[in-house]
Amino acid sequence: MWWQAISRFLQKWANASSTITLKTSGSTGTPKLVEVPKKYLQISAIKTCQFFNLDASSTGLLCLSAEYIAGQMMLVRAMVSGMDLICVEPNSNPVLELDQPIDFAAMVPLQVKQSLETPVKLLHVKQIIIGGGTLDAVDSVELSQLPIITYETFGMTETLSHIALKMVAPKKQKFFSTLSGITVSRNGDNQLIIHYPELGIEQLLTNDLVEIINPSTFKWLGRADFVINSGGVKISPESLEEKIAPFISQSFCVIGVPDEKLGEKAILVLEGKSFNTMKLFGQMKQLLPTFHCPKEIRFIENFPLTATGKIQRMELKNKFLAK
Repeated sequence: MWWQAISRFLQKWANASSTITLKTSGSTGTPKLVEVPKKYLQISAIKTCQFFNLDASSTGLLCLSAEYIAGQMMLVRAMVSGMDLICVEPNSNPVLELDQPIDFAAMVPLQVKQSLETPVKLLHVKQIIIGGGTLDAVDSVELSQLPIITYETFGMTETLSHIALKMVAPKKQKFFSTLSGITVSRNGDNQLIIHYPELGIEQLLTNDLVEIINPSTFKWLGRADFVINSGGVKISPESLEEKIAPFISQSFCVIGVPDEKLGEKAILVLEGKSFNTMKLFGQMKQLLPTFHCPKEIRFIENFPLTATGKIQRMELKNKFLAK
């Protein structure tokens, strides 16, 4: 049961050990276990609580699985701040039964999308952080019309939750800004390097491609390990997805598949039933450089997802390669 994961984490937290074992989501590789000092989780939680002004007078909502770091950090935030924490079973619409004010909640994009279908309930929530993927353009617009402060997060298990935030609503920001005490840089391949001394991280080289604005501000471009090399042109699927998002209403993903002439080509994968894609192709060709435009549009009934709701790109790619 979902509440048993909460109980297990709290028991581990209360034991005599100074460290705790966490499980990664598996969104960028095979899920793995990592052991970290408990004090590092406290440091991370305190930064979030300070940013969002969470204290003993606040109420939080735990609607993510406590098997993974995102849900576990909500528990730690509650402990370090003294805020009340309402725990509900993780599902696609966690606000459906909500009948009390909530100061802070963490959700994945799917939960936000479904919660927007019940805006009266969603309005109970004052502040939301979104992790585990990027919110689509339609949902961003809907959120901007509600009086809910919403941020997209950037982080990983190695940094114990997010290290940077980007406002989605009421005003949409272009860049991520790091939390206090954290700075960023990049190497010659434009890969992000995180400097987080309080967690013992002098330099953490990531697979994220970025544009650095200043040591505390950056633009995320995509993952280096997802880059598509098409005829010598390197395409970031995430950047491409951001550009074509206004044309697409359902879940979608861009991946690279082998091609005899180009070596690899970009294809657009849409979730759901197939339809005539001529108009969509036309819109993409008008917007994108020739070599960046997806060469095919394919359909899949349901995307393979991680436990935290991210599309598993490598598994998706393998599905098409197996056909």
